Amino acid sequence: FGMGRKKIRTVTTHHGAMIRPDLRSRLYERLYALLARWRADLMCSVSESEYRLLRERGWPKSRLVLHRNGIDRPALTWDEKNNACRANEFRFVTVARLSPEKNHLRLFAVMKEFNKISAQPWHLDVVGSGPLEAQLKNLRHSLGLENRIRFLGFMPEAWQLVHNYQLLLLFSLGEGLPVAVLEAAW
Repeated sequence: FGMGRKKIRTVTTHHGAMIRPDLRSRLYERLYALLARWRADLMCSVSESEYRLLRERGWPKSRLVLHRNGIDRPALTWDEKNNACRANEFRFVTVARLSPEKNHLRLFAVMKEFNKISAQPWHLDVVGSGPLEAQLKNLRHSLGLENRIRFLGFMPEAWQLVHNYQLLLLFSLGEGLPVAVLEAAW
């Protein structure tokens, strides 16, 4: 049994353990890291602190690699970066999977309150897709923000769009170094 079969090599990524929002998530991360240590051939860590944590937990250096969470995209010109500031309305964007840990429910609640106090026109574009999409569209309707919040769906090259906005909004419950922030700051 199993003779002559090739072993399937597995590579996994470890990030965000230092900022897990609740006990359940932290326990899940511990279990994941323990199982991955037993089964994975290689673990990629996205930050020095995560790398040190894994080393402290007994991961051998030979099966651990540091791969900083980085981006690779062309730099924007000064005019491209400043076009958003010339707008006559606030333009916000959020770029994230539409799932509970990204906390769009809180974002929408904040935007409802912002709508009450803002004298200037504004809109929020939601870039992403996921299991909460229908619920969030219903929430947008119930909050009376249909004319303020647009859903653009998943965009693989969202960084090309972000410079058209004045502010990137992220309400995640736990993030190490979000790629959306890196791309927006570029």
